[in-house]
Amino acid sequence: MNGLVRFRTRDGLYLSGSAGFDVLRVRPGPPAAAETFTFGAGTTQPPITNGGTLEVVVLGPAGPSQYRWTMVSHFVPGGGGGVDFGGPGVNSEVFVANYGPGAPGTFLNEFGATVSAGEVSISVTGRSAVWFLQVDPDSVVRAVGTAPFLNNTAFIFELGPFCAVVTGHVRDATSMLPIAGARVVTDGGFASTTDATGRFELADAAGATCVPEGAHVLTATEERHRTGNRVITVPGAGTFDTVIELQCTVVEGVVVESINGADQPVPLIEVTLTYPDGTGDVVTTDSMGRFRFVCVRHVRATVVTDLTAPQEVVPIQLPDGSPSGNPVPEAGRANIVIRVVRGPCPVISGTVTDDTTGAPIEGARVTVQNTTPPGSLTATTDVNGHYSITNVCLVGARQLKASAAGYGSAVKSTGVLPATGTVTVDFKLHRTLRVWNTGVGSNASKLAPGAVDPHWQLVAGPGVTTPRAAFVVTDQHPTGQYFETADSMWIGQDATGSGDVDSAYTFRLPFDLTGFDPASVSISGAWGVDNEGDVTLNGQVPTGTGPFSLTGTVLDNFNVEHAFSITGGFAAGMNALEIHVISTGGPLGLNVSRLMVSGTAV
Repeated sequence: MNGLVRFRTRDGLYLSGSAGFDVLRVRPGPPAAAETFTFGAGTTQPPITNGGTLEVVVLGPAGPSQYRWTMVSHFVPGGGGGVDFGGPGVNSEVFVANYGPGAPGTFLNEFGATVSAGEVSISVTGRSAVWFLQVDPDSVVRAVGTAPFLNNTAFIFELGPFCAVVTGHVRDATSMLPIAGARVVTDGGFASTTDATGRFELADAAGATCVPEGAHVLTATEERHRTGNRVITVPGAGTFDTVIELQCTVVEGVVVESINGADQPVPLIEVTLTYPDGTGDVVTTDSMGRFRFVCVRHVRATVVTDLTAPQEVVPIQLPDGSPSGNPVPEAGRANIVIRVVRGPCPVISGTVTDDTTGAPIEGARVTVQNTTPPGSLTATTDVNGHYSITNVCLVGARQLKASAAGYGSAVKSTGVLPATGTVTVDFKLHRTLRVWNTGVGSNASKLAPGAVDPHWQLVAGPGVTTPRAAFVVTDQHPTGQYFETADSMWIGQDATGSGDVDSAYTFRLPFDLTGFDPASVSISGAWGVDNEGDVTLNGQVPTGTGPFSLTGTVLDNFNVEHAFSITGGFAAGMNALEIHVISTGGPLGLNVSRLMVSGTAV
């Protein structure tokens, strides 16, 4: 045998004949195994030589077969007519068969070759003539051609090997780092294992590295990655290099514990994945209790937390319904849940007091920070300033925040929480001075029209028997006249901004000066009314500068801000800034902006 060969017609069709009893015919490319032949022992060397002999052998699954191009004689011996091959007649087809030479003259497996300029015309010598293999309109090859190198009797011959060396490298699809030890295989028994740099070169069991041309599927496997496939088209010669990317096998889930009948995530604890040989990996849960192991081996493994409390030890090799003992699937596992069961969780308690007087602060809020949901662990102090937060089923050190009206907030650490018991955290809050513009919330941001003002009260006026909240008026610019500020809104006795004509409505802002020297306190700001008004402090005209009275039906009363400063008239403890508003017709409204207070603590 001398190499591989293909025969192609001038219009691009290939001679085709697989191992079996069938006629030789032509098919469109690209060529495959059935269109690839080798030379038999009867072929003149070198093969396809002008005037030489051709014996063409068909390839089998693993190499040359016993099947050859074969001509069957027109006449059997003893028939009186002799033996004849080729020419018009019932036996002019060229068969692919495993007929041996048989009785002399009965079968013919050797053909003549007429060669010119890379083309060959293949002939058979019969009793009366030389006939050339010809492609008939039905695509069947028959020995009926009368001349060589016609369009239907000429074949372009292509000599092998019709294969290429296949190389490449395997890498991680995320990190792009090479993967060593990956196994790469394809059809035909070609395989390889990547080296330390992720490189591979395919070879068969005999060490041959020439992979047949055409389409192949490369399959790469590795014990920490998901199987990857890549379709390649191998050329007929040279080297083909490719890249295969593999996705890591991932195991992920969440650690939870039951608190008040609901699963709550357990953040910032270690979770360990362990293989049968004792090796493994350790990760820390995030703020939502989630953990994630990347590039997990495809062997049996378990995951467990570092908590000493009773917990589920999860065998991650078990997809739902699978038998025990299975390895981690290469597709990984998601939604693993580790449930931790602990005894009575710690209690955080303590007192909140005034840092100057030492007096307990009632109504202060103490909250464990960064919980899910936020604020789920909160307590309010009683008349003695005491608070208690139960069921603090958390681990590690946590931050507590204490806040109260009229005081600055404070944050303290719990220290590392025990598994059970009581942790005491006391707070001392520093009193702060605070006054509020009209129409703002507790964070000093402007409220929506129609909202209730939480700071300014309506304490007197028609129909007012007890103090009640003022309203942010819906129309903040009636007829386009009211001034607008960045830090306040217009308020009224109701959201419509209505009021009895020529009747006085009194709006009050209470504020506490406990802990401060009244003589050191000052307040500044700006105001406007629709239509008339006057300012009092604790029922008296304030000491200070600026207009404390706006009279008459004057547009400037409500389309221009009027700045003021109060420097006297303050008292120890609770104080009241009051503004009396009268509507002389149309809407009624009040706006106080830019309020600031200062004083010296005692």
